[in-house]
Amino acid sequence: KQDVIELIYKLFSIRISAQMEDEWLTGEKIKLDGIQMVYLFDAVEKKFAICIPPEKLENYAFSTVNGIVKVVSDVLQRNEMN
Repeated sequence: KQDVIELIYKLFSIRISAQMEDEWLTGEKIKLDGIQMVYLFDAVEKKFAICIPPEKLENYAFSTVNGIVKVVSDVLQRNEMN
């Protein structure tokens, strides 16, 4: 989780507190735009050396810090099983 929070700070100079981990990244508190979300998606894939499949993005799974952590965890677990 800390790696995702640090990526957001590194890319956008936005500090994410524990209370903000379930806030929508594109919502009123954090205010990332679509292009920033694409940059974050790319940075997450590179940081964790993964390729996030499209089905992992359904139901807004990549919309909060905790959501991203779950997506990354799921992909890493799937990769370990293969």
